[in-house]
Amino acid sequence: MTQPMARHALAADLPALETALAMAFADDPMILWVTGLADRERRIEATAPGFFRPALAAGIQRGHLYTVDGCGGGALWAPPDVRPFREDEGTAFGTAIHEHLGAAATGRIMAVGELVASHHPHDVAHFYLFLLGAAEQGRGIGAAVIRPVLDRCDADGLPAYLESSNEQNLSFYARHGFRQLWEDRPAPDGPTFRGMWRDPA
Repeated sequence: MTQPMARHALAADLPALETALAMAFADDPMILWVTGLADRERRIEATAPGFFRPALAAGIQRGHLYTVDGCGGGALWAPPDVRPFREDEGTAFGTAIHEHLGAAATGRIMAVGELVASHHPHDVAHFYLFLLGAAEQGRGIGAAVIRPVLDRCDADGLPAYLESSNEQNLSFYARHGFRQLWEDRPAPDGPTFRGMWRDPA
C-alpha cells in the first residue's frame, strides 16, 4: 500500500475535510458526551458543521492545517504562542455548536474548554495539536498528516502538546514520542481526558 503524502490544506478542501473529521470522531468519547446523540450518523451530520467547520475555518488561517489527497483526514495545529481561536472565531465556534447541537452541548463543550485550559502548559513554547483524525483507520493518514509539524519540532527544538479523550489513540501518540502528563474529567459523567507532551527528538 502506498503511504499517503501530507500537504497543506486549501480552502477548497474544507468541506470534504470537515466530513472526514466528523466521521473520524463520531465514536470519540468527547464527541459522544458533548453531543449526547445516540445515533452515529446524526453525530456526523451535526458535528461536521457544528464543530469541525468553525475549527477548520479558524485553523486554516494559522497555516498549520494538513491533509492528504482525497481529504480523508487531517491535522490541525496551533503554532507556538498562537491561540487556536481569536475571540471572534471562538464566538463563531460556540454559535455553531449551539445552532447544530443545542444548549446542553454548548454547556458541555464549555466544561471541556475549561478543563483543558486549566491543564494546558504555558511555561514553554510549543506546537499544540488541536485535531487529528482520519475517516478510515489503517491507511497511514494520521501518521502522514502529523509528521510535517513533528519534523519541524525536531528541527527547531520545539516540543508538542495535545489532549486526547480516546484511550485507543494513546499508543499511536506514544509511538510518535508523546508521554502522558495528566488525566482528568470535565464532569463526573464526562470522558477522561489525557494531556500528552512530546520533547523534540
